[in-house]
Amino acid sequence: RIYSSPIDAENSTKIDFGWDVMNGSHRFHLINSGMINTKVTDGANHSAVRLRAVDDFHIAGNLFQNLLNKSGTGSTARANAFWHSDKTGSTSGGYIVNNTSINLQSNGDRDDSEFYTKQGFGNSRVGDYTRFFANRTTNSGKRFAKNQTGKSIFLSNFMEWTEKEGNPGMGDRKLESFFAIFGDGDGRANDVTVRNNRLLIHPGLDGNKFGRVFELGPTRVGALEDMHVDNNKIVINSDDRGNSNHNPSVFFFNGGEENAPSDYDRFLRGSIKDNYISGSGGIEYIWNFYSDGYPDTGWPRGNLDMSGNVYPDNFWTVKEFR
Repeated sequence: RIYSSPIDAENSTKIDFGWDVMNGSHRFHLINSGMINTKVTDGANHSAVRLRAVDDFHIAGNLFQNLLNKSGTGSTARANAFWHSDKTGSTSGGYIVNNTSINLQSNGDRDDSEFYTKQGFGNSRVGDYTRFFANRTTNSGKRFAKNQTGKSIFLSNFMEWTEKEGNPGMGDRKLESFFAIFGDGDGRANDVTVRNNRLLIHPGLDGNKFGRVFELGPTRVGALEDMHVDNNKIVINSDDRGNSNHNPSVFFFNGGEENAPSDYDRFLRGSIKDNYISGSGGIEYIWNFYSDGYPDTGWPRGNLDMSGNVYPDNFWTVKEFR
Protein backbone atom coordinates (compact mmCIF):
# COMPACT_ATOMS: atom_id res chain seq x y z
CA ARG A 1 0.00 0.00 0.00
CA ILE A 2 1.43 3.33 -1.09
CA TYR A 3 0.27 6.64 0.34
CA SER A 4 1.42 10.24 -0.32
CA SER A 5 4.37 9.20 -2.47
CA PRO A 6 4.27 11.16 -5.75
CA ILE A 7 6.93 10.63 -8.40
CA ASP A 8 8.45 13.63 -10.18
CA ALA A 9 10.43 12.11 -13.04
CA GLU A 10 12.04 15.47 -13.92
CA ASN A 11 11.85 14.86 -17.68
CA SER A 12 13.42 11.41 -17.51
CA THR A 13 13.91 10.04 -21.03
CA LYS A 14 13.86 6.34 -20.11
CA ILE A 15 11.20 5.18 -17.69
CA ASP A 16 8.74 2.39 -18.44
CA PHE A 17 6.40 2.50 -15.43
CA GLY A 18 5.98 4.40 -12.22
CA TRP A 19 4.27 1.43 -10.57
CA ASP A 20 4.30 -1.99 -12.24
CA VAL A 21 1.71 -4.07 -10.40
CA MET A 22 2.49 -7.66 -11.29
CA ASN A 23 0.50 -10.89 -11.56
CA GLY A 24 -0.91 -12.09 -8.26
CA SER A 25 -0.83 -8.73 -6.52
CA HIS A 26 -3.73 -8.42 -4.09
CA ARG A 27 -5.36 -5.20 -2.83
CA PHE A 28 -2.76 -2.83 -4.25
CA HIS A 29 -3.44 0.71 -2.99
CA LEU A 30 -2.07 3.91 -4.53
CA ILE A 31 -3.45 6.92 -2.70
CA ASN A 32 -2.62 10.65 -2.94
CA SER A 33 0.44 9.99 -5.06
CA GLY A 34 0.76 9.95 -8.85
CA MET A 35 3.43 10.75 -11.41
CA ILE A 36 4.49 13.87 -13.32
CA ASN A 37 7.03 15.14 -15.85
CA THR A 38 8.17 12.25 -18.00
CA LYS A 39 9.58 12.61 -21.50
CA VAL A 40 10.38 9.14 -22.80
CA THR A 41 12.51 8.97 -25.96
CA ASP A 42 13.76 5.35 -26.09
CA GLY A 43 10.80 3.89 -28.01
CA ALA A 44 9.41 1.89 -25.08
CA ASN A 45 5.81 1.95 -23.88
CA HIS A 46 5.26 4.16 -20.87
CA SER A 47 2.52 4.21 -18.25
CA ALA A 48 2.40 5.73 -14.80
CA VAL A 49 0.61 2.59 -13.56
CA ARG A 50 0.64 -0.78 -15.29
CA LEU A 51 -1.88 -3.23 -13.88
CA ARG A 52 -1.47 -6.86 -14.84
CA ALA A 53 -3.38 -9.86 -13.40
CA VAL A 54 -4.17 -8.11 -10.11
CA ASP A 55 -6.99 -8.41 -7.59
CA ASP A 56 -9.06 -5.71 -5.90
CA PHE A 57 -6.89 -2.65 -6.48
CA HIS A 58 -7.76 0.80 -5.12
CA ILE A 59 -6.26 3.87 -6.81
CA ALA A 60 -7.52 7.27 -5.64
CA GLY A 61 -6.60 10.92 -5.32
CA ASN A 62 -3.54 10.85 -7.58
CA LEU A 63 -2.18 13.41 -10.06
CA PHE A 64 -0.86 12.31 -13.46
CA GLN A 65 0.54 15.25 -15.40
CA ASN A 66 2.91 15.84 -18.33
CA LEU A 67 3.37 12.18 -19.24
CA LEU A 68 4.98 12.34 -22.69
CA ASN A 69 6.41 9.75 -25.04
CA LYS A 70 8.52 11.63 -27.57
CA SER A 71 10.01 8.55 -29.23
CA GLY A 72 8.55 9.32 -32.65
CA THR A 73 7.52 6.79 -35.27
CA GLY A 74 9.00 3.31 -35.35
CA SER A 75 7.27 2.06 -32.19
CA THR A 76 3.89 2.21 -30.45
CA ALA A 77 5.44 4.40 -27.75
CA ARG A 78 2.45 4.43 -25.40
CA ALA A 79 1.97 7.27 -22.89
CA ASN A 80 -0.76 6.37 -20.36
CA ALA A 81 -1.87 7.05 -16.86
CA PHE A 82 -3.19 3.44 -16.60
CA TRP A 83 -2.43 0.40 -18.76
CA HIS A 84 -4.42 -2.67 -17.65
CA SER A 85 -3.18 -5.62 -19.68
CA ASP A 86 -2.15 -9.24 -19.37
CA LYS A 87 -2.03 -12.16 -21.81
CA THR A 88 -2.27 -15.09 -19.39
CA GLY A 89 -3.54 -14.17 -15.91
CA SER A 90 -6.93 -13.08 -14.57
CA THR A 91 -8.04 -9.88 -12.85
CA SER A 92 -10.86 -9.30 -10.39
CA GLY A 93 -10.98 -5.58 -11.13
CA GLY A 94 -10.88 -2.70 -8.67
CA TYR A 95 -11.47 1.03 -8.20
CA ILE A 96 -9.95 4.06 -9.94
CA VAL A 97 -11.47 7.08 -8.21
CA ASN A 98 -11.01 10.83 -7.95
CA ASN A 99 -7.77 11.03 -9.92
CA THR A 100 -6.65 14.00 -12.04
CA SER A 101 -4.86 13.69 -15.36
CA ILE A 102 -3.45 16.58 -17.42
CA ASN A 103 -1.43 16.60 -20.65
CA LEU A 104 -0.68 13.09 -21.89
CA GLN A 105 0.74 12.71 -25.41
CA SER A 106 2.59 10.25 -27.64
CA ASN A 107 3.99 10.88 -31.12
CA GLY A 108 4.62 7.19 -31.79
CA ASP A 109 3.23 5.19 -34.70
CA ARG A 110 -0.40 5.46 -33.53
CA ASP A 111 -0.15 8.40 -31.15
CA ASP A 112 -1.08 5.83 -28.51
CA SER A 113 -1.86 7.79 -25.38
CA GLU A 114 -4.90 7.22 -23.16
CA PHE A 115 -5.95 7.79 -19.59
CA TYR A 116 -6.96 4.12 -19.34
CA THR A 117 -6.45 1.11 -21.61
CA LYS A 118 -7.82 -2.38 -20.91
CA GLN A 119 -6.79 -5.18 -23.23
CA GLY A 120 -5.48 -8.71 -23.55
CA PHE A 121 -7.41 -10.53 -20.83
CA GLY A 122 -10.10 -12.19 -22.92
CA ASN A 123 -13.65 -12.57 -21.67
CA SER A 124 -12.97 -15.56 -19.45
CA ARG A 125 -10.23 -13.91 -17.39
CA VAL A 126 -12.04 -10.83 -16.05
CA GLY A 127 -13.77 -11.73 -12.81
CA ASP A 128 -15.25 -8.41 -11.71
CA TYR A 129 -15.61 -4.80 -12.79
CA THR A 130 -13.07 -2.02 -12.84
CA ARG A 131 -14.97 1.01 -11.56
CA PHE A 132 -14.18 4.64 -12.41
CA PHE A 133 -15.76 7.37 -10.30
CA ALA A 134 -15.16 11.15 -10.35
CA ASN A 135 -11.92 11.21 -12.35
CA ARG A 136 -11.03 14.46 -14.14
CA THR A 137 -8.92 14.66 -17.30
CA THR A 138 -7.72 17.48 -19.55
CA ASN A 139 -5.94 16.77 -22.85
CA SER A 140 -5.10 13.29 -21.61
CA GLY A 141 -4.22 11.45 -24.78
CA LYS A 142 -6.23 10.50 -27.83
CA ARG A 143 -8.86 8.75 -25.66
CA PHE A 144 -10.13 8.84 -22.11
CA ALA A 145 -10.62 5.06 -22.16
CA LYS A 146 -10.22 2.17 -24.57
CA ASN A 147 -11.89 -1.11 -23.62
CA GLN A 148 -10.80 -4.07 -25.70
CA THR A 149 -11.74 -6.31 -22.77
CA GLY A 150 -14.96 -6.00 -20.83
CA LYS A 151 -16.32 -5.31 -17.36
CA SER A 152 -15.75 -1.62 -16.77
CA ILE A 153 -18.08 0.95 -15.22
CA PHE A 154 -17.56 4.70 -15.76
CA LEU A 155 -19.73 6.94 -13.56
CA SER A 156 -19.57 10.72 -13.05
CA ASN A 157 -16.20 11.37 -14.68
CA PHE A 158 -15.24 14.62 -16.44
CA MET A 159 -13.08 14.77 -19.56
CA GLU A 160 -12.18 17.61 -21.92
CA TRP A 161 -10.09 18.50 -24.92
CA THR A 162 -9.08 22.15 -24.78
CA GLU A 163 -6.52 22.41 -27.58
CA LYS A 164 -5.22 20.60 -30.62
CA GLU A 165 -1.70 21.96 -30.35
CA GLY A 166 0.65 19.44 -28.78
CA ASN A 167 3.79 19.70 -26.72
CA PRO A 168 6.94 21.30 -28.21
CA GLY A 169 8.52 19.09 -30.86
CA MET A 170 5.69 16.52 -30.77
CA GLY A 171 3.24 17.88 -33.32
CA ASP A 172 -0.51 18.20 -32.89
CA ARG A 173 -2.43 15.99 -30.51
CA LYS A 174 -4.47 13.15 -31.97
CA LEU A 175 -8.03 13.36 -30.69
CA GLU A 176 -9.57 10.02 -31.66
CA SER A 177 -12.51 9.50 -29.28
CA PHE A 178 -13.30 9.90 -25.60
CA PHE A 179 -14.44 6.27 -25.34
CA ALA A 180 -13.67 3.25 -27.53
CA ILE A 181 -15.63 0.09 -26.69
CA PHE A 182 -15.07 -2.82 -29.02
CA GLY A 183 -12.74 -5.79 -28.59
CA ASP A 184 -9.50 -7.43 -29.61
CA GLY A 185 -8.41 -10.84 -30.77
CA ASP A 186 -8.88 -12.27 -27.27
CA GLY A 187 -12.48 -11.31 -26.76
CA ARG A 188 -15.10 -8.58 -26.59
CA ALA A 189 -15.63 -5.55 -24.42
CA ASN A 190 -18.83 -6.92 -22.89
CA ASP A 191 -20.41 -5.43 -19.78
CA VAL A 192 -19.21 -1.85 -20.17
CA THR A 193 -21.31 0.99 -18.71
CA VAL A 194 -20.68 4.69 -19.41
CA ARG A 195 -23.23 6.70 -17.46
CA ASN A 196 -23.62 10.23 -16.08
CA ASN A 197 -20.28 11.52 -17.38
CA ARG A 198 -19.54 15.00 -18.73
CA LEU A 199 -17.62 15.30 -22.00
CA LEU A 200 -16.47 18.68 -23.29
CA ILE A 201 -14.81 19.69 -26.58
CA HIS A 202 -13.63 23.30 -26.55
CA PRO A 203 -13.58 25.84 -29.40
CA GLY A 204 -10.67 25.54 -31.80
CA LEU A 205 -11.02 21.77 -32.32
CA ASP A 206 -12.70 21.90 -35.69
CA GLY A 207 -14.21 19.08 -37.70
CA ASN A 208 -10.89 18.21 -39.33
CA LYS A 209 -9.15 17.82 -35.99
CA PHE A 210 -11.15 15.41 -33.85
CA GLY A 211 -12.70 12.13 -34.84
CA ARG A 212 -15.50 10.77 -32.68
CA VAL A 213 -16.92 11.17 -29.22
CA PHE A 214 -17.80 7.47 -28.87
CA GLU A 215 -16.37 4.64 -31.00
CA LEU A 216 -18.48 1.51 -30.59
CA GLY A 217 -18.70 -1.88 -32.17
CA PRO A 218 -17.73 -5.55 -32.23
CA THR A 219 -14.86 -7.40 -33.83
CA ARG A 220 -14.68 -10.69 -35.66
CA VAL A 221 -15.62 -12.65 -32.55
CA GLY A 222 -19.25 -11.53 -32.36
CA ALA A 223 -21.69 -9.12 -30.79
CA LEU A 224 -21.06 -6.76 -27.91
CA GLU A 225 -23.22 -7.68 -24.93
CA ASP A 226 -24.57 -5.40 -22.19
CA MET A 227 -23.01 -2.15 -23.39
CA HIS A 228 -24.76 0.91 -21.92
CA VAL A 229 -23.93 4.51 -22.85
CA ASP A 230 -26.63 6.46 -21.04
CA ASN A 231 -27.37 9.81 -19.38
CA ASN A 232 -24.15 11.52 -20.41
CA LYS A 233 -23.82 15.25 -21.08
CA ILE A 234 -21.85 15.94 -24.25
CA VAL A 235 -20.92 19.55 -25.06
CA ILE A 236 -19.20 20.27 -28.39
CA ASN A 237 -18.08 23.85 -28.96
CA SER A 238 -15.73 23.22 -31.88
CA ASP A 239 -15.55 25.92 -34.54
CA ASP A 240 -16.24 24.00 -37.74
CA ARG A 241 -19.67 22.77 -38.85
CA GLY A 242 -18.32 19.51 -40.17
CA ASN A 243 -15.70 18.38 -42.66
CA SER A 244 -16.60 15.76 -45.25
CA ASN A 245 -13.05 14.44 -45.35
CA HIS A 246 -13.07 13.44 -41.71
CA ASN A 247 -16.71 12.84 -40.74
CA PRO A 248 -16.51 13.79 -37.05
CA SER A 249 -19.31 11.94 -35.26
CA VAL A 250 -20.88 11.70 -31.84
CA PHE A 251 -21.59 7.96 -32.06
CA PHE A 252 -19.39 6.14 -34.56
CA PHE A 253 -20.08 2.44 -35.04
CA ASN A 254 -16.95 0.50 -35.80
CA GLY A 255 -17.58 -2.28 -38.30
CA GLY A 256 -14.76 -4.35 -36.86
CA GLU A 257 -12.39 -6.54 -38.78
CA GLU A 258 -12.52 -6.86 -42.54
CA ASN A 259 -13.49 -10.52 -42.15
CA ALA A 260 -16.30 -9.83 -39.67
CA PRO A 261 -19.37 -11.89 -40.61
CA SER A 262 -22.28 -9.87 -41.95
CA ASP A 263 -25.01 -11.99 -40.38
CA TYR A 264 -24.56 -11.62 -36.62
CA ASP A 265 -26.27 -9.11 -34.37
CA ARG A 266 -23.92 -6.27 -33.48
CA PHE A 267 -25.26 -5.73 -29.97
CA LEU A 268 -27.16 -7.76 -27.38
CA ARG A 269 -28.97 -5.98 -24.52
CA GLY A 270 -27.31 -2.67 -25.42
CA SER A 271 -28.42 0.93 -24.96
CA ILE A 272 -27.40 4.42 -25.99
CA LYS A 273 -30.16 6.45 -24.40
CA ASP A 274 -31.05 9.64 -22.55
CA ASN A 275 -27.84 11.43 -23.52
CA TYR A 276 -27.94 15.23 -23.77
CA ILE A 277 -25.92 16.73 -26.62
CA SER A 278 -25.43 20.49 -26.87
CA GLY A 279 -22.97 23.18 -27.84
CA SER A 280 -22.23 25.77 -30.50
CA GLY A 281 -19.86 23.69 -32.57
CA GLY A 282 -19.94 21.56 -35.66
CA ILE A 283 -19.97 17.88 -36.40
CA GLU A 284 -20.82 15.78 -39.42
CA TYR A 285 -23.03 13.05 -37.95
CA ILE A 286 -24.80 12.31 -34.72
CA TRP A 287 -25.06 8.60 -35.63
CA ASN A 288 -22.46 7.25 -38.03
CA PHE A 289 -23.24 3.64 -38.98
CA TYR A 290 -21.20 3.63 -42.15
CA SER A 291 -18.01 1.64 -41.63
CA ASP A 292 -16.37 -1.49 -43.00
CA GLY A 293 -18.03 -4.67 -41.87
CA TYR A 294 -21.64 -3.49 -41.75
CA PRO A 295 -24.17 -4.48 -44.41
CA ASP A 296 -25.71 -1.67 -46.42
CA THR A 297 -29.20 -2.53 -45.20
CA GLY A 298 -30.79 -4.25 -42.24
CA TRP A 299 -28.58 -2.84 -39.51
CA PRO A 300 -29.88 -4.57 -36.36
CA ARG A 301 -31.10 -1.67 -34.24
CA GLY A 302 -33.58 -3.95 -32.51
CA ASN A 303 -30.97 -5.02 -29.97
CA LEU A 304 -29.89 -1.47 -29.17
CA ASP A 305 -32.17 0.91 -27.24
CA MET A 306 -31.51 4.36 -28.72
CA SER A 307 -34.37 6.23 -27.08
CA GLY A 308 -34.49 9.54 -25.25
CA ASN A 309 -31.38 11.20 -26.66
CA VAL A 310 -31.77 14.99 -26.80
CA TYR A 311 -30.22 17.53 -29.14
CA PRO A 312 -31.91 20.75 -30.34
CA ASP A 313 -33.56 20.73 -33.75
CA ASN A 314 -31.30 23.54 -34.90
CA PHE A 315 -28.14 21.94 -33.53
CA TRP A 316 -25.59 22.05 -36.39
CA THR A 317 -26.28 21.65 -40.06
CA VAL A 318 -25.86 17.91 -40.10
CA LYS A 319 -27.52 14.67 -41.00
CA GLU A 320 -28.69 12.63 -38.03
CA PHE A 321 -27.78 9.34 -39.70
CA ARG A 322 -25.11 8.66 -42.21
